[in-house]
Amino acid sequence: MNEVLDALEALGSTFWLTEGTLIGLLRHGRNDSAATGRVVDHDVDVMIEMDGQEDWESIARTVRRFLEEQGWSRATLGSTSRATGARADRLRIWRRGRGFARTKCDIHSYVADRGREIALSHGDADSYPFQRWGGFLPLALVELLRRCRCYERTAPVSKRPPGDPSRLERRRVRPPVPGDPTEDGGASRRDLACTGRC
Repeated sequence: MNEVLDALEALGSTFWLTEGTLIGLLRHGRNDSAATGRVVDHDVDVMIEMDGQEDWESIARTVRRFLEEQGWSRATLGSTSRATGARADRLRIWRRGRGFARTKCDIHSYVADRGREIALSHGDADSYPFQRWGGFLPLALVELLRRCRCYERTAPVSKRPPGDPSRLERRRVRPPVPGDPTEDGGASRRDLACTGRC
């Protein structure tokens, strides 16, 4: 994950971690639980803001080159929409680990409107990532960005996780740990609000 963060921070663009990556960081400050070693998410999911498609294609090439120099491979630029002619909004790249282990990184781009009120990924109301909002994400859900612990550093995350809240509100996510501030040892609303973890 550090290589991905290094690549994106060097660009100076607005980006934030999302999906399972965000859930792992909010719960544990990493993609796995230090206490149990249980993996929360095997991949890295990122949203990045662009001025337009040409800007995205240039940035995707830059990120791809940087990550390939770090040992990542099999990069593809494609769309998360199945609609004909949809904008290529996702860079997917892989990193091989020990044995059969692999890590996938999905970097999803979006374009903000001129008034910075909504984000558009590809305009397909029924396709990932903004299908919950009819294809247009209200930027008020993610701005102002804050930083959350990410292993030994911090990374940008949305002020309110824009995903399905039910995924974040599961209470029993790990066994009780002595000294854990939550009542049942799981992630509480207080943890998910990032108190003491960001």
